[in-house]
Amino acid sequence: MRILYAGNIQSVHLRRWVDAAVGAGDEVAVCSFEAGSCAARLDVLRTFGLGRAAYLLGVPQLKRVVRQFRPDIVHAHYLTSYGAVAALANLHPLLVTAWGSDLLPVSSTSAVHRWAARLAVQSADLVTVVADHMKVSAVTLGANPDRLETVGFGTDLRLFRPRSGPLSPAHRAPMVICTRNFHDVYRVDTLIAALGYLRQEGRPFDCRLIGDGPRKRPLQTAARRSGVAPAVTFLGPRRPSEIASELAAADVFVSPAISDGANVSLTEALACGAFPIATDIPANRQWIEPGVTGLLFPPGDARALARALVTAFDSPDLRARARQKNLEVVGQRANWERQVAQMRGLYCRTLDARSGRMAG
Repeated sequence: MRILYAGNIQSVHLRRWVDAAVGAGDEVAVCSFEAGSCAARLDVLRTFGLGRAAYLLGVPQLKRVVRQFRPDIVHAHYLTSYGAVAALANLHPLLVTAWGSDLLPVSSTSAVHRWAARLAVQSADLVTVVADHMKVSAVTLGANPDRLETVGFGTDLRLFRPRSGPLSPAHRAPMVICTRNFHDVYRVDTLIAALGYLRQEGRPFDCRLIGDGPRKRPLQTAARRSGVAPAVTFLGPRRPSEIASELAAADVFVSPAISDGANVSLTEALACGAFPIATDIPANRQWIEPGVTGLLFPPGDARALARALVTAFDSPDLRARARQKNLEVVGQRANWERQVAQMRGLYCRTLDARSGRMAG
């Protein structure tokens, strides 16, 4: 199969799909406005320094690549950028995938954002979302429910797996980890504030933050001002293998994001056996049963997060029971290899349906 991916090649999510297709023996090309490297042919679309306005200029460039590569199917990732560009280029068969903030919530985005997302879902032969709760928003924008599927990003269970032995040595401070990047939507500042409350109570902890982004310096400043800086380590970006090792060594994983499509960071943590504490939003409710497999707290509520951390620290039996349940759930619902096979089936279905419509 000849597959053309349109998406940000700097995103690990897109690179995983590209690597999977290449590994399956497909002929693969990628169109991206961002430079980078991958295992397939890469065509960098020129922006001419115009920022998002360059999306319109990407249309003829994308068409040119299609004429040269002649793909069997085009798969555009992220509705409001590559999905819209592929739709404007009138490419078919076209599969578009919504990641989260390109679709959620449709009611609070700009008119241009809504127009681009609507164009993408209405033009595509098939729309996929990365989590079930996103389907309502897709239908609201005009997606055909009969051509709408959920395919998660999935977790590589060969890489992300729990450590053996006891959950943690009794003599050390509980280890907390967060692998969300330092952007406004991920609200890592809520975690820093919660740790400040724990410090006031004399609670020991060791917190490790993996990620990067524009909020890094303000977060470091907040850690110093609250007195938790000595117990908080900013590890920066890490390779997947390093993230897996850190997660496997942690007692508690925290996801303070106020919005998510598919929370891959969460499923990676579950696969490594870390006890999850996450915001009470749809993306997390599908994975966490409060008090059984983890804990939820209101978005932005640092005091509530602090209370949840104390509960987790003081409840080794809860953490042990949740660990076992979560490993079973991830194996059933977030296996990357199964997601790849599902997407492959959707490619074939889309091609067959398109051929049938053309013949008719």
